[in-house]
Amino acid sequence: MSKLRKQMVTLAAAATLAMPMAAMATNGILPLGNGMAAHGVGGAGIANGVETMSAVDNPALTSKVSKQWAVGASVFNPNRSIDVGGGYVASANDYFIIPQGGWLTNINDKMDWGILAYAMGGMNTEYPANTFGAGVPVTGMNLEGFVIAPTISYKFSEKSSIGFSLLLGSESLETKGPAMTKNMPDNRSDSATGYGFKVGYVVDLGDTNIGLTYQSAIKMDKMTKHCEYMFSTVSDCALNLPPMYGVGVTQKLGSNMKLVADVIQVKWSDVAVFKELFGWEDQTILKIGLEFKSSTDTTFRVGLNHGKSPIPDNKVQTNLLAPAITEDHYTVGMTNKLGKDSDLTSYFAYVPENEQTDSGTGAKAKMDQLAIGVGYNVHF
Repeated sequence: MSKLRKQMVTLAAAATLAMPMAAMATNGILPLGNGMAAHGVGGAGIANGVETMSAVDNPALTSKVSKQWAVGASVFNPNRSIDVGGGYVASANDYFIIPQGGWLTNINDKMDWGILAYAMGGMNTEYPANTFGAGVPVTGMNLEGFVIAPTISYKFSEKSSIGFSLLLGSESLETKGPAMTKNMPDNRSDSATGYGFKVGYVVDLGDTNIGLTYQSAIKMDKMTKHCEYMFSTVSDCALNLPPMYGVGVTQKLGSNMKLVADVIQVKWSDVAVFKELFGWEDQTILKIGLEFKSSTDTTFRVGLNHGKSPIPDNKVQTNLLAPAITEDHYTVGMTNKLGKDSDLTSYFAYVPENEQTDSGTGAKAKMDQLAIGVGYNVHF
C-alpha cells in the first residue's frame, strides 16, 4: 500500500469514528477548542499553526501545517444537575468520547489542501423519573453532530496565506419524555445534514502572527419529527449551527515562550431555534494561553477560556434540558516529540461549577466539567 493510500485510509477511519460524535457542550453547545494543542491554551488557535488540526481553527493555517496527518480523541465528563423545586437532581450519562482526525498535503509551492473531521458540538441530559413531577417518566435529550471539512489554502508569500473550508455537517437530536419546552414530543429522534463554509487569513509579522476567520452558519435540513412539535412555534425550525467570526494572535515572549489568544463572536441570535425558542443571546468567547518550550522535544501549555452563558436568567427553566451555562475553563497541555516525524500532544481541562437561577420561576441549573485528550500527529 502506498504512503498516500495509507494516509487516506487513516483519515477515513478517523472520519468514520467521528460519525457517532458525542455531545461536547462548553461554550454554548460548542467544544472548548479543536486540535489538542489548541485545547492546552484554552482553545486558542486562529493564528497558531502547530499541528494538523490547527487548520480547523483557521483554514489559512493549512499552508503552515501541510504534509501532516493526525488522529486524536478526548474523554469529556460534564456533571449537570437541575432543581425544579425539590432539590438538585443529577443527569445520567457522565462520559463521552470525542474523536477527531485530519490529513493535509501540498498541491504545489503555493497551494495546500486536505480533509478534517471533528465535532460540531452538542448537549446531553437525562433526568430520572419523577424529576419534573410525580409519575413523569425519564426526561432528557441528546444533540450531537460532526463536520467533515475539505480545506484548501493559498500562500501569497512565505509570510501570509488565505484558506477556505467547505463544512459538511451532520447532526441528530433525540428527546425522551415530556418536558418544560412547549410541545416537546415523547421519545422522538431525527437527524439532518447541512453545509456551510469557513474562510481565514493569517500573516506572519515576525514575532507576531495575526489570524482572522469567518464561519458561516451551517445550514441544516429540517428535522421533520421535531419541526412538527418542539420547534413548531419558531420562524425557521432548522437547527443550524450559528455563524461566528474571530481574530487571533500569537506573540513571542522570548526564545522559548509564546502568548496565544483568540476572541470569537458567536451569533446564536441568528438561529431562530436558539433565539426564539430557547432565548439564547450572542456570546463573546476569550481564549488565551502560554506555550513554553522546555527543550527541543517538549512543549508545555496553560490556558484560560471564558464565555458568558448565552442563557439569560429569565430563560433558565426553558433550558433545563440544555443547561449550557459553564463560563470559565482552565487548561494545561504538553507535546512530546516521539522522533523526527511524529509527536504526541495531550491536554487536561477543568471547568468549575457554574450555577444559574431562573429569575421568574426559581428553577436552577448547575454544571461543572472535566476533559482529557490525546492526539498523535505525523509529518510526512
